[in-house]
Amino acid sequence: MKKFLTICILFLAVTQAKAQAVVDTFFYTGTTELFTVEACMGPITFEVIAGSGGDANAVEGGNGGRVQGILAFAPDDILYINVGRAGIDGSLDADGIFVGSGGVFSYSTCGEAGTGGGASDIRLNGEELDNRVVVAGGGGGAGGYDPEPILGGAGGGLIGEIGENWPTWPNAGGKGGTQDAGGAQGTACCGCPTYTTDGSLGLGGEGSGDCAGGGGGGGGYYGGGGACFSGGGGGSSYTDAGATDVTHDQGYQNGDGMIIITYELVGIAVSFELTVCDELESPSGLYTWDETGVYMDTLEAVSGCDSVMTFDLTVNYTTTYSEELSVCDSMVSPSGLFTWVESGVYTDVIENALGCDSVMIFDLTVNYSSASSESVSACDFWVSPSGLYTWTETGVYVDTVDTDMGCDSILTIDLTINTVNVGVSVVSTIELMADFGGATYQWIDCSDNSEIDGATDQNFVATANGDYAVIVTDGDCSDTSACLTINSVSLIEYGTLAGTSISPNPFDKYFTLMFDDKPTNAVIEIRDISSKLVYKAIATEKLEEISFEGEAGAYFITITNDGAQKTHKIIKN
Repeated sequence: MKKFLTICILFLAVTQAKAQAVVDTFFYTGTTELFTVEACMGPITFEVIAGSGGDANAVEGGNGGRVQGILAFAPDDILYINVGRAGIDGSLDADGIFVGSGGVFSYSTCGEAGTGGGASDIRLNGEELDNRVVVAGGGGGAGGYDPEPILGGAGGGLIGEIGENWPTWPNAGGKGGTQDAGGAQGTACCGCPTYTTDGSLGLGGEGSGDCAGGGGGGGGYYGGGGACFSGGGGGSSYTDAGATDVTHDQGYQNGDGMIIITYELVGIAVSFELTVCDELESPSGLYTWDETGVYMDTLEAVSGCDSVMTFDLTVNYTTTYSEELSVCDSMVSPSGLFTWVESGVYTDVIENALGCDSVMIFDLTVNYSSASSESVSACDFWVSPSGLYTWTETGVYVDTVDTDMGCDSILTIDLTINTVNVGVSVVSTIELMADFGGATYQWIDCSDNSEIDGATDQNFVATANGDYAVIVTDGDCSDTSACLTINSVSLIEYGTLAGTSISPNPFDKYFTLMFDDKPTNAVIEIRDISSKLVYKAIATEKLEEISFEGEAGAYFITITNDGAQKTHKIIKN
């Protein structure tokens, strides 16, 4: 792959050869014409002439202005050429003139005024007003009242001329445009309606045919419309700050505008300093240079201007690099253009430090990642094989470790986290019960975390006040409950109720309370797990059938008789 890198292009000398003068003239067409600047053109001398204002009743509108000077342009610049038309004579409600002014309003009883003349301008690399580099201001339209002659203001100069006033109205004429604003409308002497408007930058004001109207203000660069009793103001001219030898002629001519540009075609001698990779083909295609040195070539332009080119040439060269590599799964090439997924010999090209090709050859070994899955059960939590994660919930997890080849081994873990329910319920003031059934239990004294001999049932009845907890073991998992305080061991517990039992338990709606001896008005109380009393009755029989309508769930029934008390846990289906 051959790649050229231009580090510096330096025009060391530009000399004229075979100079040839060319004159291009542009007339009014109503459209914008384009002119492209060629490389072998010298500075352009311009003569830009604007259109004059329209006549009225044999009275002339203001003459259009002229601007002359010289401007230099760059190759491939595009000039937008706009030639203004003369204003329309004796207009009734005329439209604006091409790149010119507004029209006029007129009444047949008052006469017919002329419109403002169109400006002529040159715009650089765009058709917007801000792209202007030269403008010749158009003339103002003539007033239309017969037989009094009312001249329009002349266009051109840095400020356009004021339109002529009606003799008894000293401010009726439209004011001339300036470099950055339109001229103001003329002011009538009385309070009659008027339709005049101020000019604005790039647009002439409208005059009025009303007997009370003043002439329209001359727009910045464009002529203003005439009025029945006064003349329109002239537009101003303008040149870009880079123009030289500039002259302004105000009120230069009557009629349509014109633009004349004059330039010379010259041969060009150009010198370059160039840095390239490997070789350079000359612009003419006649030579190929592959060593550093000074070379010459000649091209003939379409316009007939020869370009004699001298090249101070530096030639840098492509480099080659090779490497053996081992990667996992795939490798993206240094250029980013390729992704290699198999072992083999591959080539890529990037830019070296000199800006030329660096050809890279890789003897590539591709090793591959592995994947496996397993099911794991753990108590409370499990640390992943990589040691990066600790998982506390049942789920499917992914971890990554290195294989023997240094690539990823992706492990999918179907993890079951087993937890032990270590909730404890208070059965009575001296009895505790582990909530989780069917497990292995060991009750402990929280004062020293010592195991209590023989306390291995789900229920635990304290024989001394203190803080107690239970170790619950379910399969391989074990956990310890919070400590609960017992401080009522001195109370009478069980007594005559030691042999009391309940059947069935769990029950659906009814269960039977069985006493060893017939009770004496035993008090039966049932509370839910939040200790809320949900049932209360008196038992007087040795076998007492209880009907309980509560919702399904766990409850605690407390029996009190002759100073003795006993609590059972019951389950309603």
